[in-house]
Amino acid sequence: MTCLIREITGIYCPGCGTIRALTQMIQGNFLAAMSHNVLAVLFTPLLLWYIASSIALVLSGKSLPQFSLSSKGVWVLLIVVVLFGVARNIPLSQFDLIRP
Repeated sequence: MTCLIREITGIYCPGCGTIRALTQMIQGNFLAAMSHNVLAVLFTPLLLWYIASSIALVLSGKSLPQFSLSSKGVWVLLIVVVLFGVARNIPLSQFDLIRP
């Protein structure tokens, strides 16, 4: 599967490599997963918690303890994702590690 943003613009978006990273994590290859998309690897525990909480809510009527971000936290998260997307497109060898 190719990234539509990459195909149209030629740049790596913050999500490029996420599917490959998740596939590697399922296979237990965490270092290989990080080489595809380190941000996806870092956010996977939050996604798993959300899925587990949703399943618990459906099965028992009670969700797992919820975490929430303040509006400042949401902005910081958004800035991190945008900066990650920008950094992976800077044509310097120092940024090779975060490209898929």
